[in-house]
Amino acid sequence: MKIDQCLFGYDDGHRLLASSLPLESETSLLTELSDLAPGTIFGSSDGYWTGLPVPSIGRYVLMRTWPAPEMPRPGCVWTHGIFIEPKHFESVSNLSIFIRFFRKPSDIADWGSYKVQIEAELGRPVRFEPNMLIENEVLSGLIRSLYSTSKALVVTEQFKDLDNAFFSIWSQQWPRLRRNFRFQTAVSRSLSVRGSSRFDIFPTLESPEQDQLTVSRDNDEWIHTALDSIRDPNSNGLREFLWRYGSGVKRQRGSFRPLTEIFLLVESKGNNSAKKIFDIIIKYFTNADDAVNLKQDIIDGYLCSDIQVNFIYLVVASNYLINIPLLSDRGIANLEKTWLNRPEFILKLLRDALDSNSHFCKLLSESLLGIVQTNDFWKLPKLDYLVARNIVIKNPKLLFDNVSILRDEDLVQLISSIPEEANGLAEFIHELTLRNNSELVSNLLDKFPKTTLESFVCRANDSEYKIQGSVWVDVIIERSYLLFEYDVVESVSRASLVFLICRSQEWFSPLVYSKDTSFWFDAFYKSVIDVSSEDEDLFCCFLLIFACKMGGDSGYKAIENVYDRIHQKVLKSQLRRDAREMLMQRLPSIGLYRNWDLGFRLRFAVTKAYIDWRWPSSSYGLLAKDKRNRAFLEEVVLDFDFDSAFEYFYALNR
Repeated sequence: MKIDQCLFGYDDGHRLLASSLPLESETSLLTELSDLAPGTIFGSSDGYWTGLPVPSIGRYVLMRTWPAPEMPRPGCVWTHGIFIEPKHFESVSNLSIFIRFFRKPSDIADWGSYKVQIEAELGRPVRFEPNMLIENEVLSGLIRSLYSTSKALVVTEQFKDLDNAFFSIWSQQWPRLRRNFRFQTAVSRSLSVRGSSRFDIFPTLESPEQDQLTVSRDNDEWIHTALDSIRDPNSNGLREFLWRYGSGVKRQRGSFRPLTEIFLLVESKGNNSAKKIFDIIIKYFTNADDAVNLKQDIIDGYLCSDIQVNFIYLVVASNYLINIPLLSDRGIANLEKTWLNRPEFILKLLRDALDSNSHFCKLLSESLLGIVQTNDFWKLPKLDYLVARNIVIKNPKLLFDNVSILRDEDLVQLISSIPEEANGLAEFIHELTLRNNSELVSNLLDKFPKTTLESFVCRANDSEYKIQGSVWVDVIIERSYLLFEYDVVESVSRASLVFLICRSQEWFSPLVYSKDTSFWFDAFYKSVIDVSSEDEDLFCCFLLIFACKMGGDSGYKAIENVYDRIHQKVLKSQLRRDAREMLMQRLPSIGLYRNWDLGFRLRFAVTKAYIDWRWPSSSYGLLAKDKRNRAFLEEVVLDFDFDSAFEYFYALNR
């Protein structure tokens, strides 16, 4: 490796004497800085160091200044500088390795050697012996002054230790902070004699007049941690932490303390660590592009999984959402582990995220919903309905697969969240038809009327299904109009259910009339007759009245099947009250003096229907089962116009 160098000294004034690199516009600045710093006291030290970046030449200059008493003018100095390429700050762990390349010129003839590059091999760095290290009090003051205050450092007269301290602190810094570190180790008596704007820090001697500059000597934990890391870089992991996250911060020197404090909080894993870390980030790393990798590793749980969930809580609860990066795949994987061990933490976080409208929370809730979508979610002691509804919206199959372990009250809360086109919906509802919960049935009807009705009818058509006492039957019959509205009534094939549907419609509603006689006859009689004889009588009365009014070919066929049953029971007064009242109210009136004869009114209504609808006379003849019934019908036929009624009279006497 080759390193450029330069030499400054006295030659009819302090000037640049030699350089292997053209300094161009930086010559003036470097000449000034290489001259004796105002008010410098060498004491027991034989020189001091100066370091700062030189952007125009793309180098960092490190200079060593020695007194030159052999020169004719008092206050002359020699200053040797080397130019370090920024890449070396990335690879060199201990910057004291550069000390070995500095040498004080012996005479004028030696100047020429400074015009060529140094052939350097970065071997082992200079190791400071423990008994030569600066006292903790002074080193901690140096750390505090550099990273925590804007005041100059007050030091003791241990001049020789300052070099060790500065190089140790400089080596601890991350690469970007290293190459921007501006320092000078020259000790002076007064702060005012030096332009403080040029350096991040420099030492002054303690004096009674400088009490206001004295740094307090308290026991800040972050300082002790930094000290431990300086003495043994591998002791606590701070240096690796700083190198990882220092690269992403905007304020370099101002970020050292907050980064160190975050390191301590991560290591401690205390109950309030997440809150303290959150507060530090808000205070020091406000911008979205500041400390991005640090924020990412915190929110991903990479630094500490115990802090992750609590930290995200704080992000969600605050307005500081836009400046926090989104969870990465690694972060989601860590939250999955938390879900397995502490599901209540994830559920609380998910609830908070779902309650927010921010973009961050929207994406966070999507990730968390993906985590909690497991069968174990439904086994939790108390179901979180907000979370459950969102799971159902995204993945209804998970609900369908676990329906057997869910309580009715849980299902009632979730029905409205099921997507209408969800696969497996019909099977899910069909399984629910075995549950007797009126609110559950009502919610299903509200959300999925057609599928719910179809599932119910499919279940109810099974002869083993108990109609009596079924909540499903009660709720659906209460809203039986839906069976017509969604054309599900045509699938009904159970007599008791047909009976209940017609009765709920008060028998003769427009919806009932929307179907023909054959429909109602077939629906009732082409299935198992699971109604009482009295209920069947009532239904037969309905069919007689319905057929007479509706006409059609199916009308007389229905009458052929039910007329004799009802007529005989009328004659014997064996009809139940509701059936008798239906006939009394619905059969045509035949005059004040004959209305009392319900049998005659029934025969009259049937005969009139045959004549009006021109039904086959042969069918009419079948109604006369014996001589007595034939006589009853002949009596009625003779009351009609002979030309219209002749064929029906004749059919009775064939």
